[in-house]
Amino acid sequence: MDDGRISYFEQEQTSRMPNPRSKYLAGILGITLGGFGAHNWYLKKEGRALVQVVALFGAIIFLGGGFPLPTSVAFLIGSLWGIIEGLLIVTSKAGTRWNRDQWGRALVG
Repeated sequence: MDDGRISYFEQEQTSRMPNPRSKYLAGILGITLGGFGAHNWYLKKEGRALVQVVALFGAIIFLGGGFPLPTSVAFLIGSLWGIIEGLLIVTSKAGTRWNRDQWGRALVG
């Protein structure tokens, strides 16, 4: 029977959750440091962030070093994923998947 009160378990879980995350900070982190997955680390999406770091260094190792592309161009190619995600976060509307953190809570801002 639901009497409107939250259980001890739910109360304990919500007390451990961090404050809601900022939509604009996440977007700016994605645009500026997206290749390192900074926006995903901030949103507590560690798995995706780790894959972005590996992809960035993979692009630098396999594309950089002067052949076939300069390292700076390889870095830009590796960072495109983060830049695109940052733009999607900044322009997202409430209720979309780009406007949520790891726990499914809406981003603030």
